[in-house]
Parts: sequence; C-alpha cells; structure tokens
Amino acid sequence: MKPVPFKEANRELQSPGCDPLPTFTDCKISLSKWRLTTEEIDKLQHNGGYLWLWVMSGETQPPVAITVEHPFDTKLP
Repeated sequence: MKPVPFKEANRELQSPGCDPLPTFTDCKISLSKWRLTTEEIDKLQHNGGYLWLWVMSGETQPPVAITVEHPFDTKLP
C-alpha cells in the first residue's frame, strides 16, 4: 500500500525510511488515505476480503477504524 495525498490533508508526517504520510487532523482524529496495489487487491479478493490492521502501541489498543467510505462524505466520529 502507498499513502495518497488528498485535498483535505492539513499535515504531513515523516519518519526515516518511510514515505511521507499526508494526513488530516483536527486534534481528535488523524486520517490518511491509502492505495492498494493490484497484487494486494488480488490477495484481498482471494482471502475472503479480510484486512489486518497493525497498530504499534504500548500497553493498550488505541481506538482505530478502517473504512472504504470517503470520511468527508459522512459524519466524522
């Protein structure tokens, strides 16, 4: 997957060895947009449509969400 710029992005996160990550943040949420490769789409179609979410964290799991809906077309949490 590759991060994708989007018009609502108001911040860009950077880390050594990683692509820049355009994000939208309002100090409550942080959103980013990703494009799957053809190979990843093929794998998704052949594994039952499952996605796995990795979150690097400490002792607890922070609230997260994955969606295929455009978040600016719906009410943000």
